[in-house]
Amino acid sequence: MTKPRTAWWSTLALAGSLLLLAGCGGSQTSHTGAGTNTAASPPQLKSIQELRSAFNSASREPTLIVLVAPT
Repeated sequence: MTKPRTAWWSTLALAGSLLLLAGCGGSQTSHTGAGTNTAASPPQLKSIQELRSAFNSASREPTLIVLVAPT
């Protein structure tokens, strides 16, 4: 009776893996050499004050905050 359940989990794991792989690497851009796209590269911040002003200037845009813990 464990074989159908194992097959179900295997199918679910495969589907999840395919979804993750489908979301990775789909943003290839072609460079024409006519100029640089400043929106594609993040700003080079040198202080916390620069970070604060950049964060506050984009107050109407969605913000992604990622917290990383060492454990």
